[in-house]
Amino acid sequence: MPDQVVFVHGWSAKANSMNEVAGFLRDQGYRTVDLFLGSYPSTDDDVQIADVARRMETVIRDRQALGASHPDRIDPRFHVVIHSTGALVVRQWLADRHEAGLGSPVDNFLMLAPANFGSPLAKTGRGLLGRLKVGLGNKMQSGTEVLHALELGSQFQEDLALRDRLSVSQTDLSSPYDVGQTRPFVIVGSLQIDGTQVLNQTGWDGTVRIASSHLDPQGVSVDFSDDGATPRLRKWHRRGRQRTAFAVLPDRDHLSILRPSKGDAVDGPYKDRLGRLIKDALAVRDETAYEALTQRWADEVNDETRWLASNSKEARLKRREIFGKVRARRIPTERFHEHYQVVVNVSDAEGHPVDEFGIWLSAPGDKRRRRRGSPLADDELEAHLKVLRSVHVNARSPSRRVLHLDRYKLMGPDGYFKTNVVGSTLMAAISAPAIGDNVSFGHADDGTTAPIGLRTSQRGSELSEDDETRFLRRYATHFIDVKLPRVVNPDVFRLQTYKGR
Repeated sequence: MPDQVVFVHGWSAKANSMNEVAGFLRDQGYRTVDLFLGSYPSTDDDVQIADVARRMETVIRDRQALGASHPDRIDPRFHVVIHSTGALVVRQWLADRHEAGLGSPVDNFLMLAPANFGSPLAKTGRGLLGRLKVGLGNKMQSGTEVLHALELGSQFQEDLALRDRLSVSQTDLSSPYDVGQTRPFVIVGSLQIDGTQVLNQTGWDGTVRIASSHLDPQGVSVDFSDDGATPRLRKWHRRGRQRTAFAVLPDRDHLSILRPSKGDAVDGPYKDRLGRLIKDALAVRDETAYEALTQRWADEVNDETRWLASNSKEARLKRREIFGKVRARRIPTERFHEHYQVVVNVSDAEGHPVDEFGIWLSAPGDKRRRRRGSPLADDELEAHLKVLRSVHVNARSPSRRVLHLDRYKLMGPDGYFKTNVVGSTLMAAISAPAIGDNVSFGHADDGTTAPIGLRTSQRGSELSEDDETRFLRRYATHFIDVKLPRVVNPDVFRLQTYKGR
């Protein structure tokens, strides 16, 4: 069994940022022989994540080739613990070298607050403030390529997911995380780093979103190119195991997730819980233990964190027990809401990106109360004001937009479904303006698409939230690739009968 752990840090951090986790494992008597702190230049503009992954393979292979008695030797099998951006580095390495899982040297892969599907801060990091923060001693560099990969909705994230967790077809569903191969674990906090409240983000730890940390994304292709009204839906398939062990702690933020012996909880079992989860993850030795731990985290950790969003007397008492009376009053219950992250990518039938499009939320229904001068009905307006918390347009690929949806506001006791609509079907409507006089993306008389409904619940031929085929999943990222019809004006090419003499 592995006795070694390799640690990999996040963007703008150094190897010693993992010292407290490493020291905790050693101090707690974890049976670790050697701890190795990985390091890479995450703020150099010319370095891509793929470069780091290639170099990681070389270093590990060289270390494994050392003699058995060498103090720097890495054994044939070991564990990996990462923080934040380190998840993308290790996932890229595993996908490059061990795509089918066979031969992977990693037993347990523990991710602490991983940026698996982006961070709201990546775009800020590329700007002047980011360069001033991390670049004064680094020739004003901030890691442009790494930050583009980290930006919400990046093509890099979808491409990587389609190699290790998703597939558009059933012909190849292999993964580094197949049963019997590398076992993944994710632990993330629901508190914000002090001071990040001014960024007006929800469902995050001050750096990464909870939904973007989860390693179990969903995907669907939506093709409107046949007639522009009735789409063909093709749900993507899961690569590897169906569930990742996933825990959301109510008392941790992006920094304190690295301090197992310290936290925001008062003294007691909650203060020590992060450390227990870390030890339990690295102690897993077989699939039976993995499945048991995955279910235990879902039942005992996530259910309780979700319940803390309630305004019930019992939930208030529990918040006091965890944080203390004074601090519990200062923490909004919104911190414990579940969210969905939805990445919408729009292209035309020829595969060209469509950068200009409108998208809004709705629900099935014949009765619409529209306000004078508003394009949205009252219930649609409420969906945008309460359920849709933000929309991010990816800087490198404007055809990719990221919606962050508050699941509690959608399905909670006073949520959108309870007060506005019957049932639990959410719809996304989309329209794109014509490029010009000659090309449009629909069949409407005005040259633009009519609003098109995209159901995210499945019954029969649609997509479901209440059975195993459901599309929207708790704390998850969802990819929706939309293809629009490309309609050419008849004047683009005509034939005339020649009437010569």
